[in-house]
Amino acid sequence: MSRPQKMAGFTLVELMIVVALLVIFATIALPSFSYLIKTNRTQSAASELASLLQYARAEAVTRNVDITAAASSGAWTVSQGNTVLRQLDSQQSTLSILPATASVTFYPNGTASANTNIYICNDGDAATGYQLTVSVAGQVRLWPRGTSDAGEALGSCGS
Repeated sequence: MSRPQKMAGFTLVELMIVVALLVIFATIALPSFSYLIKTNRTQSAASELASLLQYARAEAVTRNVDITAAASSGAWTVSQGNTVLRQLDSQQSTLSILPATASVTFYPNGTASANTNIYICNDGDAATGYQLTVSVAGQVRLWPRGTSDAGEALGSCGS
């Protein structure tokens, strides 16, 4: 069936073929996109926690007092005595920050109370999790995704 020269546009069959191809491409891309969102949320939470700990250390040095960063009920709190300076809530229910009751005190000279390892994982997936370490010298370090401070793959979230 031929069209007159002046008519332009698409037939219904052509339009349906394009829609079918778009659905196929979307079906292929959706799992990758979900994985990307999951890893970005985990990375964001790990970076926020590292920043919160660095803030606690800086406040201890600036104020010349002991500052404590502690986890309780899924939230991290930076406080000076009974005064809360800053708080970070867990972003989503599938995110886990272990140990759940970690605590680090930063002293006025910038040192920390103890070597501390903190693990941030989403759905318990160590391959996309992060290890954050606080050394006694006060250094806060976030290790690359899925690796521990020993340079090896995280065995499981929190080990």
